[in-house]
Amino acid sequence: IDCSLFLASEKVFVTLGEGKSGMVFWRTHDRRLILKTVRLEEAVLFTRIFSDYYSHMINLGAHTLISRLYGLYKIKVSGQPAVRLLVINNVFNIPLELDSAVHITERYDLKGSVFKR
Repeated sequence: IDCSLFLASEKVFVTLGEGKSGMVFWRTHDRRLILKTVRLEEAVLFTRIFSDYYSHMINLGAHTLISRLYGLYKIKVSGQPAVRLLVINNVFNIPLELDSAVHITERYDLKGSVFKR
């Protein structure tokens, strides 16, 4: 997926709000991608595990619901603190025509955090 097409388009995002971590989430209008603000520590973690993540996705990616990481961006505007954005696929993306017929009954946060949960 060429994320630059999404990032360059106007009116493509729907704000999903803040998660329990205080990070902000957005979804593309077509529900395919989720953008999430991340703290420096989380960005460092992603860069540290990326090689293993990449190998796993190459070997088993077609048979996993682990989110596909499409990009990690650092955006800096003069006079403002840097913002880091993680771009991932939306594993809950259900085509609009099937939306009313599919009911997700359980969701799990598998990253292991127990903070404020």
